[in-house]
Formats: sequence, C-alpha cells, structure tokens
Amino acid sequence: MAVATRSPASPPVLDGSAVLRKALQRAGEELGLTAQEVAQAVGKSRTFFEAARAHTRIDPHTRQMIALVLRLHRSLSALVGDDIALMRHWIATANRHTGGCPREQLQHPEQLVELVQYLDAMRGRP
Repeated sequence: MAVATRSPASPPVLDGSAVLRKALQRAGEELGLTAQEVAQAVGKSRTFFEAARAHTRIDPHTRQMIALVLRLHRSLSALVGDDIALMRHWIATANRHTGGCPREQLQHPEQLVELVQYLDAMRGRP
C-alpha cells in the first residue's frame, strides 16, 4: 500500500486560525495596543494569542470581530500613509468625531463598528 507524502517542494499548509491570530497580533502591535486590549476587542482573553491555542479553531463571531479590527487597521494605515506613530497617536487621542478615545471605544463591539465605518467614510472622501 502506497502512502501519500508531501514532496519537499510543495508549500507548507497554512492554518487559517493561526494566520488570523498573527494578523490580529501584528495589527495590534502597530496600533500600540497591548495583547490584552486586542484580545478584548474581539471578545477574548489575552491567552487567545498563546502558542498552545494558536491552532484551535476560531468561532464565526470572533472571526467577524477580527475582521473589524483588521479593517480598522487597514483604513487607518491608508489614511496616515502607513505612519505607525500617527496611527498610535490617533488610537490614543480623544476624537470629537467618534465621541471618545478610539483605544477605549474599540473595546465595545458597537463602537468598534462605528470606528470602522468612520474610517471607511474618511477614506472615501475626495
């Protein structure tokens, strides 16, 4: 009986959950957020990023929350020309347009949605 093996030239298999966790972690780092703040933004504890959990499946609700944080990062990055210092300043500074400090607002799902909509609208301005 022949056993199927991967050839050395084939690309490694990527785990979608691990990729999402890593993208979320990097976005949080660029925004100047702690692992605790990033995990809370998606409704999890900071252990969400631990290596042992990195390969566990991510539930659909958490995937949606991760997508929102990644959209926030992408939109803000586009607005400030990938300037990490400006991104961190925006996150940490009270904003009269959003009605609070984005760092605190992204901890609440409805406010995270509003932040993403605000940034998407700002990107769409001529």
